[in-house]
Amino acid sequence: MRFIFGPDYKNAGEVRSQIAQIQNDIRDLEALKDDLTSTTDQREVQEAIDNLESEAEALQTDLDQKLEGFSLFGWLNRLLSRYSG
Repeated sequence: MRFIFGPDYKNAGEVRSQIAQIQNDIRDLEALKDDLTSTTDQREVQEAIDNLESEAEALQTDLDQKLEGFSLFGWLNRLLSRYSG
């Protein structure tokens, strides 16, 4: 089916939205980390940042793999789902 219709672009948009939210959370945590004075607290926040970065990277890699490849009518599926990625 994927060869005929292509990837699920609607789902891809949702995953991109999740990645964007994770990146926003990372920026918020980095700002919080800069305000902390305790090195222990800074270390814990950095661990959370590292975990979020790993999660975002894994999601992006998975998304890229699912979107690659040829499909016969993928252009139609993309048009109908209004995918802009």
